[in-house]
Amino acid sequence: MKTEQEIKEVLRQWVLTKSKKVTDSELKFDTHLLETRILSSLHVMELILEVEKMKGTRFNLKNIKPGVFNSIDTIYSSFFGSPA
Repeated sequence: MKTEQEIKEVLRQWVLTKSKKVTDSELKFDTHLLETRILSSLHVMELILEVEKMKGTRFNLKNIKPGVFNSIDTIYSSFFGSPA
């Protein structure tokens, strides 16, 4: 099983690959992905599939709460860790 840091880095690399609006040095784990338009709504749909693949399970989209995709930190805590 991957550590928190490893999972966050996988997510970070995914964002860097999909979005050309941010550089490696600019993207931190707490960077706002939607407010700053680093990710589009289409990216979020792809990201949902990626998270499901990483977890090895599907989840009910109705159970996704607002703010889950704000940053890599919120994605991690919502899907891989315990929410703060």
